[in-house]
Amino acid sequence: MTAWKLAAKWTAVVTFVVATAFFLAHQNRSAFANAERVRIAEEQEDIAVAFARQQTVKLEAERAKTLTAERALYAERQNSLRSLQSADSAVADAHQVLQDSAASAHQLRASLTLTVNNLDSLSGQFRAYIARTDSVLYRVAVERDAADSALAAEKRAHEATKRARDVLRRETQCKVWFVSCPTRTQTAIGTALITGLVITFARD
Repeated sequence: MTAWKLAAKWTAVVTFVVATAFFLAHQNRSAFANAERVRIAEEQEDIAVAFARQQTVKLEAERAKTLTAERALYAERQNSLRSLQSADSAVADAHQVLQDSAASAHQLRASLTLTVNNLDSLSGQFRAYIARTDSVLYRVAVERDAADSALAAEKRAHEATKRARDVLRRETQCKVWFVSCPTRTQTAIGTALITGLVITFARD
């Protein structure tokens, strides 16, 4: 074998080794970049999911407060109805006293006092009922805002999960110059063949 042919053969072997090393280094960099993209996507997904859970917990707390306010409003309504019945009874008695021409001043004063007291009580219960109603309306508005926030957070979490899955799917689909990566078996067979060719080529 002439020196020129030997030099050409070894030049080809060295070129192949360098190209292989460059290819492997490139693949390592690509794998690291892919892993980093997957990590960022998964981290964003975790943050979005955690925020969605936090908003859901907040919504549940607001619903519990609204339920408590509604129960208090119902109790206030029952009290108002009892005060209204008592006031109606006092007014009916007052009408009877007024219609009795023989009623004394003491009876008139007592009837008036009872009527005024019942009206005062009814007025107080009505004001409390209005306040409770405002409280419930406020709680309903707060719960609605919490529900909107929870739905928006859930949507963002769903989108983040979808993005993470898309990134993971893309990055796990190994490609080299738009060609799918070989399997482990194909790689082992190809490596064995190339190694055999290099050894054979080097011996000639």
